[in-house]
Amino acid sequence: MISETFTVGDRPELDIRVHAGRVEIVPGTAGTISVTVETNDPNFRVTQRGDLIEIASDREARWLLARPAEVTVTMPPEGGRTQIRTATASVVVQCPMDRLDIDAASGEVRAGKVRRVEAKTASSNIRVEEVTETARLRTAAGDVRIERAQGTVDISTASGDIRIDDADAVVDVSTASGRVQVGRFVGSSINLKSMSGSFEVGMETGTKVDLDCTSLSGKVIWPPKVDPPPQVRRQVAIKAKSMSGDLILKRITT
Repeated sequence: MISETFTVGDRPELDIRVHAGRVEIVPGTAGTISVTVETNDPNFRVTQRGDLIEIASDREARWLLARPAEVTVTMPPEGGRTQIRTATASVVVQCPMDRLDIDAASGEVRAGKVRRVEAKTASSNIRVEEVTETARLRTAAGDVRIERAQGTVDISTASGDIRIDDADAVVDVSTASGRVQVGRFVGSSINLKSMSGSFEVGMETGTKVDLDCTSLSGKVIWPPKVDPPPQVRRQVAIKAKSMSGDLILKRITT
């Protein structure tokens, strides 16, 4: 087992490369990063260069042939910048992050509060609790979920489902056959594209919709009218394009 503790400044960074196993990042104390690794890989190294902590097997391209590793990192509670590259390891990031970049083939990806996040996976499910500035998420077959989103959100999948629970953001979503759900949308615009998946968007009472919808066989389902009509408090632009999926607009109360 490897166990190391490092002193870092206000802008700590992590560069993690693990072929298989698990990576977990949890909040700790200010100015300190602690790393524990359970592995039988003789080439695994944990090193420091300034405020950058490198956690990886061989630095050469053949790192993909490395053995599994269980990596736990304790990071300052204010977070920092983290880059994670893995083939089949699961990734759990509980510590807040200024920037999080993940490149994975398979294995679950979960993160807490992040300012900026970019993740690219083949079949991993991606779940992020909160994005405060930008999210760019790409997956082929995995599902994507964001609980709360601000700023800008750009999500693309081939067959996975997409769900955003609460979005005060500019949202751009593209999927081939997955279902798209936005539980509460209070942003300015949302762009939805799909071949055969359906869209469902919830909006508060008093929202005026500027709708641009194109579909060959799908239909637009509006919420029931209310009498008297509510006062307009917000205007949103919705653009939806699909081959056969429906667009379902729902009225929600808060």
